[in-house]
Amino acid sequence: MSVRRTHAKTRTGCDNCKKRHIKCDELGPPCANCQVRGLECTRAGGVAAAARNDNNNNNANSSSNTPATPSPRQSNATEATASTPFGSRLLELELLHRWSTDTYKTFSLSPGDEEVWQRGVPQDALKHEFLLYAIFGITSLHVASSTMVTRARTYHVAALEYQNLAITTFQSASPSLTPANHQAIFTFSILNLALAIALPYHAPRDENRTTIVENLVTMFKMLQGAASIYESSRMWMSIGPFKDLLGPPSRSFNSDVLDPEVREAFARLRAANNEGYVALCAQHLESSSFQAVVFHETNAKAITSLERAYCFFGDVGPLVSMRWLAGLDYSFVEAISRLEPVAVLITMHWAILLDKYSGEKWWAKASGKLLVTELSIGLMQSRPEWRPAAAWVHQQVGLPALE
Repeated sequence: MSVRRTHAKTRTGCDNCKKRHIKCDELGPPCANCQVRGLECTRAGGVAAAARNDNNNNNANSSSNTPATPSPRQSNATEATASTPFGSRLLELELLHRWSTDTYKTFSLSPGDEEVWQRGVPQDALKHEFLLYAIFGITSLHVASSTMVTRARTYHVAALEYQNLAITTFQSASPSLTPANHQAIFTFSILNLALAIALPYHAPRDENRTTIVENLVTMFKMLQGAASIYESSRMWMSIGPFKDLLGPPSRSFNSDVLDPEVREAFARLRAANNEGYVALCAQHLESSSFQAVVFHETNAKAITSLERAYCFFGDVGPLVSMRWLAGLDYSFVEAISRLEPVAVLITMHWAILLDKYSGEKWWAKASGKLLVTELSIGLMQSRPEWRPAAAWVHQQVGLPALE
């Protein structure tokens, strides 16, 4: 029989967590749930820090009167509902077994790194708790994606709980990058990125379900974090199993290798960028000229980088889609979150590469199609003249033709 961790029941979670009927870590605002989803974290009436401390003290006193459960780690997470085995030794044994026999294979992104995902990453996880929770989180979602609907809910809840634990544990540890932990921090970022991509598709379909567009900024931050770690530890990474993962950032390319229809698609993107520049200049505002130049240059850089990714897709594979996202300027990602038409159209063309992951990575299943579908709705309302460009993207990801 599995042993459950002791916990103190509280009613002080944030408003969003109460609405979604999920456990709040109560460490905010923002709590991990709201931080992951980019939501404003609020609590009705506010919660005093003293109250939280009292709860913690009461929990500690209560635990001192109960036989201690042997455990290699301590957790401040609350236990899930009675029907959910979150935190049980049996569940964690199941998840670790699933990771080491199946899930690890879906994270092999470059030649020669499969063994490190199967053996090296779990070994790092035994030393770094945040990575252990990240493994449990992504593996829970993997199980949920391939099990009966009646059982999937249990693993969905566990995935969110472990994701929260992973993030809060990492934030509490605030580890500095060293030769000993750089690989653990890097893989932690990759696993959280996969969760951000997968949750909109695999999470339960309810009215509070986040969209993949909302998760795009989260994806960007996580991949930027991974890229930053990679660059900061390039000397260590260059002799490790992940040396080819992000690749050279500015490799030259020749767009003549692309098919004529792809070259035509990029011509349409550049024309759309020029149209956006002209529209900004036409506003005749004092700052509009400067904003128009920044707008045009940022988009032009993203288009050229995406064109490079298309050129190298045959050599590198779907991994180039992650490299493109990692190299974006933050201002471009902000433009996506504001649904600015040019940034939206460029991102739709990137979703074609993201969709290439669908056939080989369960965590990317339908993510490209979801992104194209969501972005197309607003784009066709604001820029109906760009229908040919959007229609081509729909065709490339296998969606029905635009009406």
